[in-house]
Amino acid sequence: MDHRWALAGGVHGSGNGAFIIEYDLRPNRLFIEYLVYPKEVFGMLWSGYKLELFIGTVVSVATVVLGWRWSKSVVTGLSYPKWYWRPLIALLVVAVGIMGARSSLGHRPLNPAMVAFSGDPLMNDLVLNSSYSVIFAAKQMKSESNAFDYYPKMDKDTIIEEVKANMTVPAQDFVSAQEPTLAIHQATYQVNRKISSFCCWKAMAQGM
Repeated sequence: MDHRWALAGGVHGSGNGAFIIEYDLRPNRLFIEYLVYPKEVFGMLWSGYKLELFIGTVVSVATVVLGWRWSKSVVTGLSYPKWYWRPLIALLVVAVGIMGARSSLGHRPLNPAMVAFSGDPLMNDLVLNSSYSVIFAAKQMKSESNAFDYYPKMDKDTIIEEVKANMTVPAQDFVSAQEPTLAIHQATYQVNRKISSFCCWKAMAQGM
């Protein structure tokens, strides 16, 4: 899972617009699931989204460089409040931060269901921030139960026998031990090849 986060940070900026154009949605769980295959993802981005990659790289580098240069002026010459004001300011900052994160004064914090007002999924997604959509999708994926936990353990031979039993194929038609589900499927209706070829040539001649 770690390499997904590293890759997501690199392609999120450049892939946001392209993802919306491709899937008609803001980046969601697909954005994370596809990052399991970084080679294929980067190959697709490089082959079809060179401009987005270039813009994303330029913006990212410019943000780091300008942020590093401006950070000095931001922290230079600061004046601090009196000591008795600091706890009050700290509580105010924490309260504003929590309210900003919740984006609601209700019992439940803001979530995509609370801002769904249209039958068009993209219209509902445009209300949300793309980074929030990806983080919310990752949180939902983390809290999902593993489907394998609901099924009993089965050995490989039992699984193969179950699959073969539901293929409605006679046992003698399975032809390979290495590929146990490989079987011969005999056509129900068979046509003489000579007659079939003659009919095809005749139809082609009539069409000409």
